[in-house]
Amino acid sequence: MALTRLVFRPVGPFLLHSTVRHRQCSHSASMIEHGFVLLPSIDTDVVNRLKVDVFGTFGRKMKSVSYRYNRFMNKSNLNTPHLRHSIPLEASPAVVDAVASVVGQNREFYRNILGSDAWLVELSAIIALPGAREQRLHTDIPWAERPGLFTTFVALQSVTAEMGPTHVFPGTHTAAAHRDCVRISQVNRDMGLDGSVEESTVVYDGFGNVTTPHPVTPLPEPELLIAPAGGSYVIDTRVAHFGGSNRSEYPRALLCFGFQSVREGDRSGPEPIEGFTYHLDPEVHRQRLKLVDFIAMQDAKGRVAMS
Repeated sequence: MALTRLVFRPVGPFLLHSTVRHRQCSHSASMIEHGFVLLPSIDTDVVNRLKVDVFGTFGRKMKSVSYRYNRFMNKSNLNTPHLRHSIPLEASPAVVDAVASVVGQNREFYRNILGSDAWLVELSAIIALPGAREQRLHTDIPWAERPGLFTTFVALQSVTAEMGPTHVFPGTHTAAAHRDCVRISQVNRDMGLDGSVEESTVVYDGFGNVTTPHPVTPLPEPELLIAPAGGSYVIDTRVAHFGGSNRSEYPRALLCFGFQSVREGDRSGPEPIEGFTYHLDPEVHRQRLKLVDFIAMQDAKGRVAMS
């Protein structure tokens, strides 16, 4: 499935506004049915500034001894296999502009699925270098009734099939799919007193319960989320997916940001959900940014452009 740019013909302001609202309502319906949705591309200049910022951060991280050590010690689904990186980002102007562009252009959709009081709970870059092997099939969180937790990915360059795009399995965000389809393997390594290591594999269903290796119902065929530079997609964190192997000569880099719903007026922030990474720079966490903040930033940018 390919992300495509939406082309708007010259129309009156009311008709254009109605068209955008209709499109974003259909995005919400797609999210409910499939567990993911594709969004139109953001401005090329915004993407180019973001790409320079992200790869600058990545270069500094790769020179850091503490980063390499922590990466070696942390064998999470996201950072393995080898050549995959997930790096929390600072709220730099380029990063904030990109998030505001995506959210601002699709504000009705985000408000429908999250509410305006949703908090920013993840802001990172995901980079799969050439030769990166595919991830294991996983969901970001076990199944829950209404977690209100959605992740957006923005392509920093065109993503082709050879670059190992995200493979998402439509409809696997439901309770039935987690019970009957989703099977996630975890390898446990136990070290004996003599220094020997014994490996065992445990298989869980999407509720976190130990289960059989074979699903009751086969998984649906995956969709490959191929995107142009600046194209984005949003996933329900309960949907089954994995990053493919990068067989190209180029890195596949994505901006990743997540918002989580809270009860209206709740100032304490969202409750952490088991399994989610919450990759957020400490300083960004202290800023307590919300969905409504990014919408306001995009509106302010629009007013400046018109003045």
